[in-house]
Amino acid sequence: MTSKEEWLDEWQASQVLIVAVPLSLPKNQIDKFFARLLKARHGGQRGRKALSDSDASTARYPLNRNVSVSTLKTQLAVYDAIEANRIATKRKTLSQIGLSLGIKKQSKSSAFDSIEDAESKRILLTATVSRYYKQARLIIAATADGVFPAKV
Repeated sequence: MTSKEEWLDEWQASQVLIVAVPLSLPKNQIDKFFARLLKARHGGQRGRKALSDSDASTARYPLNRNVSVSTLKTQLAVYDAIEANRIATKRKTLSQIGLSLGIKKQSKSSAFDSIEDAESKRILLTATVSRYYKQARLIIAATADGVFPAKV
């Protein structure tokens, strides 16, 4: 702004801040000045709003808790695979389902693994797939009751 006449009538001092900064100052001092100024004048917080905030969501069906989309995709893929396995003629174990879905790639046994290492990897993968399946069942059951996602 070069003059007072450029001030618009709809601007109010509580909503607009105009600052003059000498450009001869070092950049880091200007950054610090603006950081202090914004902290004093703008009450914003870092990060996303918590779901516990009453004004965090205006959705018709708000989320019950924060959700990781990638984890939810994995859980539902495991659920679908296990349900399809129940009606299949050639059934797979949970660890085979996990390997086919690419869960825990480090749990895939290699030719260099000892028998004990391969067995512990299989057990870990089976437990992981089982956990994802149980969580997906809880989420699906709670969604039927209008709560998404369920607290697992």
